[in-house]
Order: sequence, then C-alpha cells, then structure tokens
Amino acid sequence: MLRRFEGTTNPYEAERTAKACLIVPNTLADQERPVRLIEQALTCSEKEWGYPWFLLSRGMAECRAGRPQSAIEWIHKGRQKIKDAPPVYEALGSLFLALAYHQLKEGNKARAALATATRLLDENLPKADSGDLGSSWLDGVFCRVVRREVEGLVSEAIPAPRE
Repeated sequence: MLRRFEGTTNPYEAERTAKACLIVPNTLADQERPVRLIEQALTCSEKEWGYPWFLLSRGMAECRAGRPQSAIEWIHKGRQKIKDAPPVYEALGSLFLALAYHQLKEGNKARAALATATRLLDENLPKADSGDLGSSWLDGVFCRVVRREVEGLVSEAIPAPRE
C-alpha cells in the first residue's frame, strides 16, 4: 500500500495510506515515510473538509516517529480546526495524546487522555457485536487497536500516583 500510494498527489489517498501505517507501532523501519505522505496531504487547502483529519494524522505520525511534543502540538492544531468533531476523531486524538504523554513520562496526563478516549469510545461507538459498526467504522477499528496498546503501556509502565 505504501509503495503504491507514496507518490500520490491526492491528499485523501496520502493521509489514509499514512494512517494505515501508524495504527500499529513499529510497522516501518523508516517512520518518516508516513510523515512525508501527510505533508503531501497538508498541501491542500485548509478549507478542505478533511484538513483537520490530516492535522490529527500528522500528530499521529509525529508520535510514532518519537517526537511526542510535536505530536501534541499537531493534535491540538487539528482540534482547533474542526467544529463539532465526531467522537471517533476526539477519541483517536486522545489515544495518541496518551501515547505522546507516555513518551514524555507524564503519567497523569497520559492517564487523563486515556480516560477521555475510553469514555468517548464506550459512550459513542457502536459495540463490535451490534451488527452495525456505523459510518466511521474504520476509524472505530483504529481506535480499538490503539486503545489496547495505550491501555497496556499506560497502566503497566506508569505507576498510579500515591494517595
């Protein structure tokens, strides 16, 4: 997929290809390849309906490339550009914020971001066995995969604060 679409000029093909490479950690030896694809997507007009999604994906790419502070900034830029964000957008952003805060060893912020994502997913996404996964089913699947990763990292590697 990456080889096929790496040279695309279509911003949606570029972003979706990059995002597919970012859901599972360590899928690529060169983590800059998705960054370059998303840079290509971001050359479109800011008025493009997908632009906030492209910003979120850039944050995801920065996180996977080991630049957590930059990831946080890109995710927040995306949130500023989208009005009435669907829960799956907010949840995916929160999951990657949790990963970024985990990389920065900011346990309380990582747990808070994970809690936000968990609430959004549990309250708004259709259940996997419901037979109707909704119109945002692909991003819902992405959220479920990343959620498992984040729950394992945040709950195991960062001890809870003492009471």
